[in-house]
Amino acid sequence: MNFTRDRSLFKVSLTRLAHQFARRIAQQQSQPQKSQQVYLNNLAIYAVNYYFQCLGIETEVRTSLVDIQAHDCTEIPKSTVVQTLSQSAALEVKNKGKIECRPVLPNSQFCDIPAEVWSNQIGYVAVLLNLELTEANLLGFVQAVETEQFPLAQLQPLENLLDSLSQIQPVVLLQEWFEQKFAVGWQSLENLLTKVENSLQTSSANFAYSFRHRSSLNKPDVVEGAKAIVLVTSSESSEGKIPNFPEAKLIESGIKIKKQSLILLIAITPENEEKTGIQIQLHASPEEKYLADNIHLELLSPTGETVRSVVSHAYDNWIQLPYLKCIRGETFSIRITLDNIHVSETFKV
Repeated sequence: MNFTRDRSLFKVSLTRLAHQFARRIAQQQSQPQKSQQVYLNNLAIYAVNYYFQCLGIETEVRTSLVDIQAHDCTEIPKSTVVQTLSQSAALEVKNKGKIECRPVLPNSQFCDIPAEVWSNQIGYVAVLLNLELTEANLLGFVQAVETEQFPLAQLQPLENLLDSLSQIQPVVLLQEWFEQKFAVGWQSLENLLTKVENSLQTSSANFAYSFRHRSSLNKPDVVEGAKAIVLVTSSESSEGKIPNFPEAKLIESGIKIKKQSLILLIAITPENEEKTGIQIQLHASPEEKYLADNIHLELLSPTGETVRSVVSHAYDNWIQLPYLKCIRGETFSIRITLDNIHVSETFKV
């Protein structure tokens, strides 16, 4: 693989700990060929996880094993629990998504990437394993694939992976809302309405009453989280503060469009031990009174497909998506679009 001579590779020693980790997962397979593939997959996962640890990037972990020889404690990704159930070799990056870690054997010109892992991943890392399985080299990264045989020569440098991760918005964990833990930019509905009432000089009481009345699911255990969003006329993309909502996140589109201030409201309530009810609404801010015509509010699947959508019309104060019942652990995204300008956010139930 001549292309590796021009690349700066990240080398990882596959210690006794790495093999203990891979063996523990592979032993759950009854078929020798499948067991070997799972073994290699998890050596690749170990190497990529080590790379992230060196950079201080958090991964979702389930346990710790101690390498007695190296006197080294390494956290093992809990996403590997499901590695025996599919061809996936995914590593969950905290609040970002899944990175597929694909093992590559010596003298290979391609990286095998099964079609079943072409979606729900935020990227793919090719990991070269030597014949003795004592060393791994991270060859490079690709964000998306459409072939099961990806040419290694087309891999991007690992630095591109870090750039890609930095651009991904953190996943909003809805279960934490039941403990009143809100992600940055989000707040409880009561807190947001209090800020509105304190900042507006007129009609604050009427607005707050109307907002509470139409946003409630009328259930005693409902938890409502709100986020203020602004699409504005601007020549630069930046983040800042909305004057009337001091702790809310301002999102500027970077393209000249009519300013539109919005409040995205999500209400959640436990349906049973496994399912959570979710109501998603988009409201005009008190300054705007009405939503702009032709705002699209969409529910997206993990693969980016539109599952549900609703469009605003003239004199709409608010719009909402159909009520959802989601299983714990499911992910989805919300996209708000106006004149081909959009903002989106991903949620995990």
